[in-house]
Amino acid sequence: MIFSVSVDLDGLGCYAAIHGLDAASLPEQALQAVPVVAVSRLCDLFSTLRLRATFFAIGGELGIAGSARALRAAAASGHEVASHSHGHDYALSRRTADEIDGDLARAERAIAEAVGKAPRGFRAPGYTLSPALLEVVRTRRYLYDSSLLPSPPYYAAKAAAIALHALRGRRSRSILGGAGQLFSRRAPHWRGGVRELPVATLPVLRAPVIGTVVLAARERLAAGLARAAAAGGHFNLELHGIDVLDASDATPELAALQPGLRLAAAEKLRRLRALLESLRATAEPLTLEQAALRLLPQGVSH
Repeated sequence: MIFSVSVDLDGLGCYAAIHGLDAASLPEQALQAVPVVAVSRLCDLFSTLRLRATFFAIGGELGIAGSARALRAAAASGHEVASHSHGHDYALSRRTADEIDGDLARAERAIAEAVGKAPRGFRAPGYTLSPALLEVVRTRRYLYDSSLLPSPPYYAAKAAAIALHALRGRRSRSILGGAGQLFSRRAPHWRGGVRELPVATLPVLRAPVIGTVVLAARERLAAGLARAAAAGGHFNLELHGIDVLDASDATPELAALQPGLRLAAAEKLRRLRALLESLRATAEPLTLEQAALRLLPQGVSH
């Protein structure tokens, strides 16, 4: 088995938008929390484990002070830098092909300027794909996509959260994608002419096995979930930068709404280290770019 660790660099402004808060009011410290602080903490952790990860960067956030420098240091350490779009528009999948193309092009330019290399992988905001978005990913010649989270339980939880925010008078920027993709294949596969590396879910139940889940579980359970979630010889562990932050890194208002921030960052890093050490004992770590080439060789597109 091989495993890949990827980190979505959604800034705290993205979480403010999910909760219906004013992202523009966040102080500079909060804006830097993910692209600078979290990236640094994760790079330190990955270095001690001799593990190379994939960072999904948001082009529009590379203008935050220190963000480009932190990402450049990650790339210099051998980590892959992929695209998580430019504007992190949760409704990107609903835009026209020209609008999507423009967003991805801007992200590519910003990432290439920051790290000296254009991204080869893509992950859509909110895991929401559409035929138009996937076609733009294909025509822009990305090596792979890793947007699919085939998880009805996650979809149901997102719908409930959006409804709850509405009841409280706050409009979430998050959206629900097409239900069809929730029952897509769990293993790496070709989709619309693009290599697809789905985010890890459990078989049958299809519960997501992502950072928020494994960090909330006891170490032995987290390791068991990781083993069970592998599909097609691949365990695709998706983290978010916020997974290694705590309340001291955010505003009090956001910390009150984001449960994961209540656990100390040091404890989350300890739990993550234990899980990754367990994975390294039985599986080979590869970036998503490396995994895409290994698992879905060129020309095998059925």
